[in-house]
Amino acid sequence: MQETGRHRTFQLATLLIVCIVLASVGLQCFVAQALGSQKTVSGYGVIHNPGIQASILHVRTYVGGSERSGVTCFVTYPNGTQKQVVSPYIDSDAPVGSYGAEASYQGDTDQDSGYLSADSVLTLRLDFDAAPTPPPPPPGGMIVGVDIYWGTTESQFLNNNLAKMKECGITMVRIFMSDINNLRSLIPAIVDNDIAVIGVLMRTDYAPDNVNAWGDYVFSVVSEFKNYVHVWEMWNEPNLNQFFSGKDPAKYTNFLKEGYTRAKQADPTCFVLGGSIAWTHSSARNFLRVMYQNGAKDYMDALAHHPYCYPYAPDAHPNNPYTDLPKIKAIMEEYGDPNNIWITEIGWASNDDAHIGETLQAQYLVECLNLAKDWGWVEAFIIYNWKDSSSSGKFTKGLLTSSYGRKESFYAVKAWIAENF
Repeated sequence: MQETGRHRTFQLATLLIVCIVLASVGLQCFVAQALGSQKTVSGYGVIHNPGIQASILHVRTYVGGSERSGVTCFVTYPNGTQKQVVSPYIDSDAPVGSYGAEASYQGDTDQDSGYLSADSVLTLRLDFDAAPTPPPPPPGGMIVGVDIYWGTTESQFLNNNLAKMKECGITMVRIFMSDINNLRSLIPAIVDNDIAVIGVLMRTDYAPDNVNAWGDYVFSVVSEFKNYVHVWEMWNEPNLNQFFSGKDPAKYTNFLKEGYTRAKQADPTCFVLGGSIAWTHSSARNFLRVMYQNGAKDYMDALAHHPYCYPYAPDAHPNNPYTDLPKIKAIMEEYGDPNNIWITEIGWASNDDAHIGETLQAQYLVECLNLAKDWGWVEAFIIYNWKDSSSSGKFTKGLLTSSYGRKESFYAVKAWIAENF
């Protein structure tokens, strides 16, 4: 297990950005190597489209998050020629092909990291800044966010979602790490616009016994996205057989331990959510107890939970899954877990056979927000979800319609955030 509370200060960090502007791009991997106190970073990107005769190459260097000119860089062109340049550097006639880039900088740092992102612009970014980056502090004591579909493209997010999220006051999105190729462009677009990300890690094909493969997967994904994603949720509703075969809490805890350990190896500063249990009824509570009995407490930084009570109101009857959430907190305290709860899914469909409608959907969400704030130990409240994926049925839980229209719940959540934060 990696140390979770480590906070270090580093005097210098280096960041190399290579931007290749083009109409069609591909991505390759990168390597970063630390050599004593002299750090060397390198990486490459590939322009695949042979119809493009040339593109624009930008080379810039950053130290401690700020652009620094005068750093010597070595750029390898597609024909193998290496060119020594001084940042900032622009080549407006760079040919199609594979590019390499390398830069060294003297600094007090001991950890390397990096990420790749692309759409119409390929950005190769290597980051040696190892200063810990905790999750963003909750505004007024509680983060309010939404789930978004992992297949959302960067252009859809920027053109159809971003302005409305800002209008509503959303500060975090939760997203399944399902389509890595798409997420390489989507997630940077989200984070670059000051919205944080919860990455949900789940591989149903590995459950319930292929723990080692699961660990390798977690390490790989966290390593790639650690400069963008700092909160990771280990699985989704493992107490349901459709998500974790056998729904065995002891076996899930093995996955949680391995996932936590490998995530912290990839990024010691990351924040790991465990549990993600659906509902709060007796079987869900027993699932949590068995997790703690198998050592889960030391392998999560907070407990994620999905206290759905759909189609009922939050306080509709005794033993309601939402108003019973304090029973989950009591189990945490019983096993000596002082951490908070993150509600990472909660919602109501506005147009299905239950006939909740938009008005009650909005009312129920506000009631839940008020209860969560009053409890004082709910650190995040993530609404499922941001946008309907159909015009009717169970997938109408969004704050927006399937055509991006604002629903009553959008305005209700917007007003609640404005009033409370």
